[in-house]
Amino acid sequence: METHRIKMKIGVHEFEAEGPRELVTAQFEAFMAAVSSLPAGAPSNHLGTPITPATPLEASQAILDRVFSKGDPLSLAALPSGDNAWENALLILLYGYLKINGEQTVTGTMLNKAAKKSGVVVDRIDRAMSIHQPDFVLVAGAKKGRKYSLNNRGIARAEEIIRTIVQ
Repeated sequence: METHRIKMKIGVHEFEAEGPRELVTAQFEAFMAAVSSLPAGAPSNHLGTPITPATPLEASQAILDRVFSKGDPLSLAALPSGDNAWENALLILLYGYLKINGEQTVTGTMLNKAAKKSGVVVDRIDRAMSIHQPDFVLVAGAKKGRKYSLNNRGIARAEEIIRTIVQ
């Protein structure tokens, strides 16, 4: 039995089939019929235009302006209170670097400078951040090269802390 294979791309639409000639031909004709029946400018998937997942709880720019002071380094204009206030402040500093400066990862040195400018007193960043690892914060590197970033749960937790600050 002879195996036929076809692979093609028409715009954003892709087709690939392998098998007996009759099966490949039938699948290709069905693909061409489906592609040709789409109106020009139609979405590339059958689900329609993709929905961008924006969390309804995401902090707005006005709230970010109330909580953060822009500058070098970024600092907090309002501090969290309660248990683990300093550690939570570090968490929302990471969030600020992500949302305001667009920095996914922040070095421990930069985070320490931002904390000091904000009035957050921590002896060592790595020890203070340890309560948020690995649940909310991802850590890479060692010693002075250590970098911190928020995972998805960390982003949600930071937004929750910011909401309690502005209430």
